[in-house]
Amino acid sequence: MVNGNIDMQAQLKKHADAKVSGKMPSLFITSNYPDYLQYFDALPIEHKKNLGYIYLTSSNMAIRNAKDEHGEVHNDLPLRTYYKAIFYYDPEHDRLATLDLQDEELLQQHYANTKKYVNKISDSRARRYDVAFTTLPHAFDRKRSDVYLSSHSANAELFVHEFGHVQDFAYNYIDYHVPVYPYTDKEHAITEYGKFHKGEDFAEGYRYYVLHNQALQTMAKQDKEIQQKYDYFKTVVFKGLEYMS
Repeated sequence: MVNGNIDMQAQLKKHADAKVSGKMPSLFITSNYPDYLQYFDALPIEHKKNLGYIYLTSSNMAIRNAKDEHGEVHNDLPLRTYYKAIFYYDPEHDRLATLDLQDEELLQQHYANTKKYVNKISDSRARRYDVAFTTLPHAFDRKRSDVYLSSHSANAELFVHEFGHVQDFAYNYIDYHVPVYPYTDKEHAITEYGKFHKGEDFAEGYRYYVLHNQALQTMAKQDKEIQQKYDYFKTVVFKGLEYMS
């Protein structure tokens, strides 16, 4: 369920109450963000705090593939050609804010960090990374994960999936968290994409829990391993919060 033009504080209180009462809050859209970020406000505050920057780019591989007038790769682009927008979490106002793209010095720092990481991606992985990805080791401040979204493919599904990776990087749900995220084998992955790796299955589970909660519950009734995953998301990751989606 998606609601528009609603009171922000009322919704935040609704979500806060839901953590205690177990009620299922509805997702909602604000008019402040583009469509692919429309569900950000509905996410738990402790999840939002793990976000570094959201980079909306012309293409995530544009730096890597940039060519001069002679067709030679030079790995250098006009900054405002590459970055369409850069968002970060503002905890004081509990919302996303935008980085000033007119700040040339700061933009150069972000660009240099981005270029350093993108150029390390192997050729075999570069095509897949052109859509969206999340990075912690090469994040701008090395503390919170950055999310890269290509403007030609940015959408809510991709964003929430990548935001699932942000949480996994922050809390190590896959390898170190107790109890560890239940992943028996790929045959019980939540989606086909989740079969690639347990980390991808976690991100897909995060996406389904937020955006397709009712569908995930239906899947859980038919598969006890997915039921364990649903219970894990509800109790460990979202602390009792469920979504009416």
